[in-house]
Amino acid sequence: MTLAEILTQAMHLEQTGRDFYLQAAQLPGDETTAAMFKQLAADELAHYGYLERQLAAVQCGEDVCAIPELAPVDPLDLNDPIFPKDINILESLGESYSLEEALVFAMGTEDKSYKLYRSNAKAVEEPEAKQLFLQLAAVEMKHFEALVQRYESFYSYPR
Repeated sequence: MTLAEILTQAMHLEQTGRDFYLQAAQLPGDETTAAMFKQLAADELAHYGYLERQLAAVQCGEDVCAIPELAPVDPLDLNDPIFPKDINILESLGESYSLEEALVFAMGTEDKSYKLYRSNAKAVEEPEAKQLFLQLAAVEMKHFEALVQRYESFYSYPR
């Protein structure tokens, strides 16, 4: 897969995540959870923008460049798993779903994003692209951790 294809795939994942978070923010529940979903949607939009800038550069024959907004994010260890082994959390949601189902699905989405960025970091040779994917993976892990914390505030984990 080319770097442009990887970036396009990642952009699609970020857009899908944003759409889901905006819908989940409308679920009945508390304001704190709705605000968390709205923040996750805003983060996904920012990630989309980072990836879009990189794709434009790559398509113009330029190298991937550092994203200043990601400077404070430390890259992660590629050997760390984000989700417990042998659990496949990403399942399709129906048209209506509960807050618990939304949180579980969101954890799965972040796990999928983390795994995508992690594998891309391993696959690319260009140091700047590797750094970008490591930083994005680290952000997705933080999203996952926030969702787990929110889930555990309502429900025992895992159920």
